[in-house]
Amino acid sequence: MYRAQGHWLNVVLLSVGLATLAGGCPFVLSTSSNQNAATQPDVEAEGDPQEIQQSLQNVAPTADAGSDATYGPGDRVVLDGLDSTDSDGDALTFEWVQIAGSPEVELLPTPFGSLAAFDVPSDLAAEVTLTFRLTVRDGFASDTDDVRVTVQP
Repeated sequence: MYRAQGHWLNVVLLSVGLATLAGGCPFVLSTSSNQNAATQPDVEAEGDPQEIQQSLQNVAPTADAGSDATYGPGDRVVLDGLDSTDSDGDALTFEWVQIAGSPEVELLPTPFGSLAAFDVPSDLAAEVTLTFRLTVRDGFASDTDDVRVTVQP
């Protein structure tokens, strides 16, 4: 951790002189040491000032994949991430993936990135639970939330 402009930064060193902030903003890291001072070396970050400032101030979004639900054969299920938020107003991107359960269903595109849809198979012999993960990104950080869809035959 390094302190810069009054903020503590989580820094990952990628190679000598090149690092990235925890939010993914690249910058050049340089240090200098005053041989006569009994203090930590000075740390300077060079990069896109707006990206560095945004990364310093960014608050991660909150993903909300909705409530677990139960559906029947042939139903159209709409996965809804509309209640996801970003407290500092960054634009959000959404990604839905099935992470558990069988059969694997095809997620249908929708005109809204926060939504995904699929049709429940009509040939299921037993109740199954399908789990989907919503990942919400604001360009600097991300959050995930899972939702379970129970399908009854």
